[in-house]
Amino acid sequence: MKVISAVVRHLDVNDGQTQINVGLEGEFNGKYKAIPVGHHVAYLALDGDVGRFVVHDPRNETGFGGSVFELPMEDDSVRSIRGPWSSNPTTVSEIFDLEDPLVDCVSNYRVVYVRLSVLRSLGIDMVWRNYGGGDDPALDGYWEARRYPERSNAE
Repeated sequence: MKVISAVVRHLDVNDGQTQINVGLEGEFNGKYKAIPVGHHVAYLALDGDVGRFVVHDPRNETGFGGSVFELPMEDDSVRSIRGPWSSNPTTVSEIFDLEDPLVDCVSNYRVVYVRLSVLRSLGIDMVWRNYGGGDDPALDGYWEARRYPERSNAE
C-alpha cells in the first residue's frame, strides 16, 4: 500500500493539534507477526508505507464490540482473535522495535498508520511531542506534523 499524498490540517481542539490526511493507493496485503507482551499479544502487519496493529487480551475480549478478527499471519496461517484492542503507534513501534516508527494519520475518515520516513519524504516536517513536555523520543509521546499554515504535498 502506497501513500500518494499528504495534507496537514490544524485542528481547533486538543491544544491546536495537527492531523495528517493521506491519500492511499492499493489494497492492504500485510501479514501479521505476533509478540507476547505480558498476558497480551501484540499483532503488527506492514505493507509498503502503511501498518496495521491490534493488541489481544484473552482476559478482556470486548474491544471492537467483541468482533472476531481474522489475521493473516507471516507463516501463511490465519489467526482468529476475539475483541482485540487498538493501541497507539508509538507503543507498537517500540514493541516491534521499528526503526521507522508509525504515525497516526487519517484516510477517508479512518485512522491509518504511516511510516515516519514516508511523511518526511512528502515534505511533512515532523516533530516529537512528549505527553509530559520535553523533546526526548525515549519518553512517552507521539510524532506530530509541525504547526505551519495549511499545505499539501502530492506526488
